[in-house]
Amino acid sequence: MKKFYFIVNPISGHANNTKYAEDIIKLLHKKADVETHMHVLQARGEAEPYASKLSDEIKDDGIIVSVGGDGTFNEIASSLVGKNTPIAIIPRGSGNGLARMLRVPTQKALQADYLLKGHTIKIDNGNFGDRKYFCTAGFGFEACIAFLFDKTGNKKRGRQQYVHHIIKEIFNYKPVTAELEIDGKRETGKYFSLCIANSNQYGNNAIISPSADLTDGKLRLVKVKPFPLVLAGTLGVALMGGYIDKLDIFVETREVESVKILSISDDRFHCDGEPIRKELPLEVSISKSLLNILVDADYKPYSPRIFDVDIDEINARIRRTNETFTETLKEKVGEVSHLNSELRHNAKDMLSSFFTKRSKNK
Repeated sequence: MKKFYFIVNPISGHANNTKYAEDIIKLLHKKADVETHMHVLQARGEAEPYASKLSDEIKDDGIIVSVGGDGTFNEIASSLVGKNTPIAIIPRGSGNGLARMLRVPTQKALQADYLLKGHTIKIDNGNFGDRKYFCTAGFGFEACIAFLFDKTGNKKRGRQQYVHHIIKEIFNYKPVTAELEIDGKRETGKYFSLCIANSNQYGNNAIISPSADLTDGKLRLVKVKPFPLVLAGTLGVALMGGYIDKLDIFVETREVESVKILSISDDRFHCDGEPIRKELPLEVSISKSLLNILVDADYKPYSPRIFDVDIDEINARIRRTNETFTETLKEKVGEVSHLNSELRHNAKDMLSSFFTKRSKNK
């Protein structure tokens, strides 16, 4: 008999999550002979110690189900790293980054099937100082938004609040200056944002690291350099379309195993969407395959790009057009140069003829 232990954040995202979890539990009992338990969280910070104690009791005899957002999942999963107890996600937050990357269903009936028929895989986790994370961590603009979003409290949350804060803040935001040590090499730079990604997105399908792989033992360091505000819309479309890494004039992406933040002009950070402040120097690293997570029965990794093949073809066409234009321009410049020479020669003859005739007329 399968056993499910639901841990519910009642106020994540759209709230009403207790009732939502109860509905899924009813569906589970209708579909199969299962054992279910539910614990509703009462305060921030409660999930991690509760899940740790629970996993010690049940070990691998059952699945812990996180019902909430990325922050709730982070608290629960952090206590399960290195243990046999698997975790499943019922995404009910504002962003749901990891659930979206793993393509966890969003409809109740399909979520019940996911819990009953899914299988477990092992994924990596990042270490942000003494904190674990599973999606993204970093500093800069997204950390600023995380702090603003956190101040809205529990009454006004969801995607609209993110958009509201982004539009309001982007015109006044000042880039962050930081000194880093990346895989042992030091560098100093100015950043609009810097993301150290384990998964491919912040949430809401904002794809900051299209090449991210949860199982390859690598993090993706994504540096977004300061850019003209007129291009904010372009970067936004690229972010949501999954091809921000193609804008290599302003965005640099590389695989790393460790990053040390040595100094920074703004000490606001985010870790799986949660705003935090940390003392420096701050070590960021990867731990490979230490979390057992439930995925759908037919899950397989996929490209998050909306038009993966198309964008490469578009880029190829742009290159071909540019090459053709350059060659044509060279030819035209040659023709113009020849024409200029001919015009100068003709003008000289005309002037010579004019003055010769004028001299004879005198």
